Amino acid sequence: MKENEFNETETTVNENKIIKSDEIDVIDLLKTLWNGRKTIIYTTVVVVFFGIMIAILSPVRWDSKSTFMLQQEESNISNLGGLGALAGMAGINIGNLMGAASGITTDIYPDIVYSYPFLSDLLNSSFYFEKEKDYSPLYDILFADTIPTVGEFMIKYSLRLPWTIKDKMAKKKKRINFANDGDDGSNLIFLDYDLNRVLEDITEMISIAVDKESGLVTVKTIIKREPIAAAQITQKMVDLLQQYIIENQTKQVHENLLFIEKLYLEKKSDYEKARKAFFDYQDANRNRIPERTDVYYQELSDAYNLSMGLYQNLAEQYEQAKIAVRKETPVFSIIEPAKVAHEKDSPKRTKIVILSGFLGGFLGIGVLFCKMFFAKFKKEWKS
Repeated sequence: MKENEFNETETTVNENKIIKSDEIDVIDLLKTLWNGRKTIIYTTVVVVFFGIMIAILSPVRWDSKSTFMLQQEESNISNLGGLGALAGMAGINIGNLMGAASGITTDIYPDIVYSYPFLSDLLNSSFYFEKEKDYSPLYDILFADTIPTVGEFMIKYSLRLPWTIKDKMAKKKKRINFANDGDDGSNLIFLDYDLNRVLEDITEMISIAVDKESGLVTVKTIIKREPIAAAQITQKMVDLLQQYIIENQTKQVHENLLFIEKLYLEKKSDYEKARKAFFDYQDANRNRIPERTDVYYQELSDAYNLSMGLYQNLAEQYEQAKIAVRKETPVFSIIEPAKVAHEKDSPKRTKIVILSGFLGGFLGIGVLFCKMFFAKFKKEWKS
């Protein structure tokens, strides 16, 4: 009992010595820390222990990234003369402003990548995994990864226990099975719990960054499977994104091309039939009936000339439509291709242990001062 009273009195005295006239006495502060070194050391050891456990049990993650840029509207910008340069100095991308009317700008690239159609195409794509020794859909791999390993299980029910309870409660809620067939006459998309989990995982796994000034687009993938899978997924993301951009950019001119192509093939068939009928009749009746008085011959000649004119006109429009599609098709330049990483992205085990040591030290100091505060509060309460 006397020993406890002595410790409380000593703590209060130390606290009074530390703060004098709203100033901190460094020497007394160091003495206080030295006297409470056991608390600091014990707290640091506990935090470092958990840091080592996290560093060891955390799954290894590999990353891969690719950078590309869209080369478009260069001719239009060059025609503006010095206006494009002045706009660039002001931080305004004339290419994005001019391209907004005819296609996708770089500002909405992230919206495309995180959209359900894009993620669905990515999940349904197959990639080669060394552990499976075969190509597997990305959805199957990510769904299998939702089953935690021993290390993840320990972290899940220790450090992440509150979030684990929250997920368990969410599982009990009623979920609607996945369906996208539109059998009910609508185009609604229903997600079941498993698919929703996989979509959440893949949105955390991939990322995209757009530099508005330079137009550089960087796509990155971080996956805990293996480095070759990360590189494949990154390359697939680049291909899908470029495909989406091309389809949107050339949608109008491509539909126009298909329409003109359909008319062109129809008129080509009519032209070939009219030409065959005209020349067959001409060869069969060349020395029999005078051409000037042959009404049927004239009808065949008019039909042939009309069909030839329509065919030639549509042939010219067809070539112009193909040129328009080529002109509107975006051209991409790969600045940095996706590569297979040789070093893991995480966890940084040494960094985790060092940071946990600093965190444990600061936390131990906090615990020490909390003990001093409560000791003072307890003494004042008794008095």
